[in-house]
Amino acid sequence: MTTAEVGQKHDKFVADFNNKYIKVLPNNYPPQCFDQTVKFTDILGVPHAPGNPSPFPYPNAYQIYTDYGPFQAQYFTKVANTPDYVPQKGDIMVWAGSYNGGVGHVGTATGKGDVNTFECFEQNDPTGSNAHLRTYNYNHVLGCLRPKVTSSGTTPPMDDNVKRKAYFFDLIWQAEFGTSVDTDKATE
Repeated sequence: MTTAEVGQKHDKFVADFNNKYIKVLPNNYPPQCFDQTVKFTDILGVPHAPGNPSPFPYPNAYQIYTDYGPFQAQYFTKVANTPDYVPQKGDIMVWAGSYNGGVGHVGTATGKGDVNTFECFEQNDPTGSNAHLRTYNYNHVLGCLRPKVTSSGTTPPMDDNVKRKAYFFDLIWQAEFGTSVDTDKATE
């Protein structure tokens, strides 16, 4: 998935769920901020952690950042809140336990903002509120988990010492000259 695709999915997510309650986790709690974020990761196609209904097997929102581990590292890059940090569209913003009575908070950045404030799509802040856009400052923000993306239109680096797939130009070569490139072993 590219950065543009993450942005498009986030735009559609906001359009589809703005001013609605999002409930995805199988618990008896009313819709929480965690539900909003899990719904977005589901839209991105991020799998759930083994034995858990989300990619984040934690009871508190702040733990999405503080307990980031190998499973999450497959799908997200952890980015700290620094003085020059500005969230990108689709960043999963995480607030410390010092916010919201000890559990923290989580939402998804819209990409609008600067080093002083940013816009976030979130729910349950204030408590009981549905999903909505809200502007925040960086007080209590630990940082974000940024969905991992790939560049569009790039060819993976080729190394003749490793097995590789045939690329489009290999197929043209085969059609033009009647020979094929052996992708099962290194070429010399």
